[in-house]
Amino acid sequence: MSKKLTEDSLIKNLLYTSVPTMIGFGAQMLYDIVDLFWIGMISSQAVASVTIFSTLFWVVEAFNEIIGTSSVSLISQNFGRNDIKRTEQAIEQTMTFKFLVALLRH
Repeated sequence: MSKKLTEDSLIKNLLYTSVPTMIGFGAQMLYDIVDLFWIGMISSQAVASVTIFSTLFWVVEAFNEIIGTSSVSLISQNFGRNDIKRTEQAIEQTMTFKFLVALLRH
């Protein structure tokens, strides 16, 4: 079933598209809490190190999401205008930025 996002109310469509992401982030947060519970049994230093890493991970993840969302918009707009050169340029820049973010993550 296909849903037209240009129909119905804006709030309803935003919820329709954002709820799966919220569920995914909620599952990741639950995973992190369970990790902290078990790591807390090791030592407070272990909890501190995992907390620092998790914070850095989420900062990089947010940056990755910003790049992904904006690149989809740029690629779609250029492709819709049938501007293949700019579409290819947007794809190349996206791949470069994603590669740099991948280096930060590892």
